[in-house]
This record gives sequence, structure tokens and C-alpha cells, in this order.
Amino acid sequence: MNTPLKFLAAAMCVLLLGLPAAQADEEVTDVFIQLGTVENELIIHPRQVTVEVGAFYRFVVSNSSESTHIVAAPELRLKVWTIGMMYWTPTLDEPPLVLPEKISLHSGEMMVWIFMPLEEGTYKFGCDDPVHAAAGMHTIIKVISPEMF
Repeated sequence: MNTPLKFLAAAMCVLLLGLPAAQADEEVTDVFIQLGTVENELIIHPRQVTVEVGAFYRFVVSNSSESTHIVAAPELRLKVWTIGMMYWTPTLDEPPLVLPEKISLHSGEMMVWIFMPLEEGTYKFGCDDPVHAAAGMHTIIKVISPEMF
């Protein structure tokens, strides 16, 4: 199976199997983030995501390239409530309370981060490798209050 199809299959399994639900009655919004391309371009997609304080989000982050990407959200990770985390292995016995400082995603790997933003602001989420960061490999995450809509 080629790499893009592996990502799609893995993402669908994660969504269908229902990683730990944020709250039984709460809706979780899925956000898919792609690191790099099969052509090894140093890009990230999408370039910007807007989320609301108090809502639940599931970030599904996949590495489509042959490079290893170091996922980091240095400021955002401390301003959210992390509900679930999965990377490298199908499950973790105990999800971490915060996103680790850096997570290395090797070629073909993915991670899932379920969280609720707690504070407004504009934050970077992306690859922390110095060369990749210099190439602009980050997404801007805008956290807004619900009344801003």
C-alpha cells in the first residue's frame, strides 16, 4: 500500500474506532494536518486553522514525506486541556496531560491530539527542525472566543 493510502486508512481507523471521546455528549471537530509531501517538499497543510476557546478538537497529523518532522506547539501546548494523545502506537495506557514539547514523526507515521483550547491567541504548530522551520513549515493556530463569530 502506498504511503498516502496508509495515512488515509490509518486516519479512517482512528476516526471510526473513536479515540477517547472528549466528553460523551460533546462534539469533536477533526482537523487534518499534513507534514511534507511525497515529493519531500517542506510544506505543511493547512497553513492556518481557527479554533474556539471551549470547543473540542482532534488534530490528526500525518507525515507524508521521507523526512522526519519534529512536531511542536511550544506556546499552544500549555494553553489547552489535552484529553487524548496517540502516536507511534495504537494506544497509550494514560494520555499525557499536555502535548510533549516535541514529537518526532518519521516517514509514514501519524499522531492524534485531542484537546480543548483554554485561552485566546495566535500560536505556531509545526516542524521544529531548524531547516524545516526556516522553510516556513508551520501552521498558524488562531484561538478565538465563541462570541467573535
